[in-house]
Amino acid sequence: DKPGQQSTKKNISTMISSLKDHTDTRAPLLANVGKEFMEGFISYLTNTKKNNNTTVEKKISMLQQIWRDAHKQGLLNSTTALEEIKVQRCSTDIIFLKQKELKRKMQLRKKCELVIKKIIII
Repeated sequence: DKPGQQSTKKNISTMISSLKDHTDTRAPLLANVGKEFMEGFISYLTNTKKNNNTTVEKKISMLQQIWRDAHKQGLLNSTTALEEIKVQRCSTDIIFLKQKELKRKMQLRKKCELVIKKIIII
């Protein structure tokens, strides 16, 4: 194998596994993959698998390349559906707390409330 071929094979295998997980069966036929399916797959990768945008874009890009190659070989009539797919970027201005951090923040808030109550009573 040439350099990079092993990682390409692994990436494609991972993408196909994600497709299988998304459909709960075998990967769908390329002829059955349309815009609606792709939007559902993107949602699955983002929300269920918790993939970041870059990972989702790479998987969609690989699928688009496979789709284009199949079209060039005369296996598919159209590539329009996949060409229209774009992965929406999420805003990075929002920062989420981990569960542990949130618990700690809530504990500190309760302690502060108790201290304020004691000061008011005194």
